[in-house]
Amino acid sequence: MRQRVKTSVILAIILVPAVIFGGWAFNLVIATIALLASMELLKMANIELVSLPSIITYIGTLSIVFHEIISGALPSDLTDLFVPIFSILLLLISTVMV
Repeated sequence: MRQRVKTSVILAIILVPAVIFGGWAFNLVIATIALLASMELLKMANIELVSLPSIITYIGTLSIVFHEIISGALPSDLTDLFVPIFSILLLLISTVMV
């Protein structure tokens, strides 16, 4: 129980300013949390944290978090759904099908 309280306090100290400032600060905090969650998923699937499937998972995770930025760099004829769908497919291929 003590560890959970410590984790909650640390997350609150990090998350509250990120939410207040928004923008890049918020995206970086969310990206960090998403990458840590991806690493936990890879550990549960017994996939090495430094391997081709794990790198694909990290790219897929980051592309979901930063999909608006990536979508802005793509040609305008591609919809906003392309990046999240592609990212989810990357995650499925790298974690479920391995």
